[in-house]
Amino acid sequence: FSGSYTLEGQSLAFGKLLHTMKACEETVAGQEAIILTGLQKVESWEIDGNQLRLHYPDGFLMYVVATE
Repeated sequence: FSGSYTLEGQSLAFGKLLHTMKACEETVAGQEAIILTGLQKVESWEIDGNQLRLHYPDGFLMYVVATE
């Protein structure tokens, strides 16, 4: 997927997010929908060690950098 964003200090807002129309498993499509919906609601962000937290009114999305 792709899209635009605006970053001002700790404030973060995503513009319209686009995704491919390729067919994928229903489970993967559902996960993608959850992530895209969450990104559209993001209001702020923070980095703590190897974690990126994107905060929105209902909670947050957390991305963790993992090493093999």
